[in-house]
Amino acid sequence: MICPCCDSPRMQSVSIDNTVYRQCPQCRFLFQPFVTTARRESVAKHYESVDPHRQVAESKTAFFRHVLQHLDRFHAAEKRILDVGCGYGYFLEEAADHGWLPFGVDISSEAVKQSRGKFGDAGVFLGKLAGSGFESDRFDAVTFWDVLVFSQSPFTELAEGLRILKKGGFVGIRVRNVLFQKALYNLFAPFSSAAHRFGLKKPYVFHPNCFSPKSMHFLLKRVGFAGIYIENSPLTTGDPYGHSRAGSLTRLAKRLTDSFAKRMLQLSRGKWIWGPSLLIWAQKP
Repeated sequence: MICPCCDSPRMQSVSIDNTVYRQCPQCRFLFQPFVTTARRESVAKHYESVDPHRQVAESKTAFFRHVLQHLDRFHAAEKRILDVGCGYGYFLEEAADHGWLPFGVDISSEAVKQSRGKFGDAGVFLGKLAGSGFESDRFDAVTFWDVLVFSQSPFTELAEGLRILKKGGFVGIRVRNVLFQKALYNLFAPFSSAAHRFGLKKPYVFHPNCFSPKSMHFLLKRVGFAGIYIENSPLTTGDPYGHSRAGSLTRLAKRLTDSFAKRMLQLSRGKWIWGPSLLIWAQKP
């Protein structure tokens, strides 16, 4: 099997929490090779009925404003943004307040229904990006916030994003940092039983696709993007997923983690990107 990010043929099998993954020793990409379409689509149902999406969106307010500051360099009379996996349109609301014409794509029918109530039927497509039918060179920015981790083919998804971007347009991506998640997994494993007794959830997250800074850089170059820039993503605030019974414990852990990640980035002069999540920017040449 060849690595989907860097084309390395030397994939290795690893087991995490009794789940089999394949890992690339060259770029550190980690993924589940056998994820059914039904399982991927169940994510949408979970988002509709279980996930505290409003609280999560509120916890991402600082992140939304951070990325929009980056994108505000566009000064066109009409600047269009497409949010892939737009959900209930929380990010698009913020983007509209910053002068963007908002468009979205999502596979959740309930989320799309509510987003269309905010932005109109023509502005939000129900389905996958590949089936949306958007013309080439249409958007100034395309965003993938926490969605490539579930994609059946991140390469195909990003290639479609490249096609519909205008020349010089930006793609924005947010994914969990597999380097941080694996380090946290190794640290937590000896204490997992005790943590469960105290009502603490697992602090690490592994999705079907788990990216490192290196794997994202390889993937974006393969797709055809230029000007690739990767940084630690601003953390969400609070404890919307209820990781601990005492929310203050989660908030403290996040502050310490954020300080550690910033310090490592500073000491390494931008080389050690050790935050829990990655924020990636790239341009269409």
